[in-house]
Amino acid sequence: SPAPDGVGAFGDGDAEDEDEDADACGLGGGPPGPATISGGSTALVCVSWQGKLHLASCGDSRAVLAVHGQPAQRLTTDHTPSLPAEAERIEALGGFISRGRVHGILAVSRALGDLELQPYISPEPDVSSVALPHAADAGAPCMLILASDGLWGLIDDDEAAQIATPHADDPQAAAEALLEEVTRRGGRDNASVIV
Repeated sequence: SPAPDGVGAFGDGDAEDEDEDADACGLGGGPPGPATISGGSTALVCVSWQGKLHLASCGDSRAVLAVHGQPAQRLTTDHTPSLPAEAERIEALGGFISRGRVHGILAVSRALGDLELQPYISPEPDVSSVALPHAADAGAPCMLILASDGLWGLIDDDEAAQIATPHADDPQAAAEALLEEVTRRGGRDNASVIV
């Protein structure tokens, strides 16, 4: 069922082979408990209130504001070990990055869960607010695209805006058009999209 007006949230529970990698690194096995529970999810929450969009993001799910005929505006940061601030935080805690992944296992530096990699994987979200453009100021209807890395790994922000904005009157059709493009491009990662 759809989220209430003005509210969108989802997570990407993509394990990205971390269970097998964790076992190979000696992080899995043993009796169930916090040290052996694996798996996690990115999270992205958006609330529209009083002309502003309030966002909280943790991981590599992304929010993009699209206005027909204008460049897309990325509203969140993808939390990956390739970001200098994230790499510094991980290394300051005694962690390491190998093959572009935290401890060679996980391709995100922030997530909910992934307890076997904490404190290196942080559950702390980035929180921000942005003013929403008025339709008259934007010159066209605005669309908010919330999606997991299954979409963003194949489609850049501007391409997503170009695919979605022709469906400004039908957000479901916009989301379906984006997912169809992921499939057409051979996407193999799970993709979650809300428009």
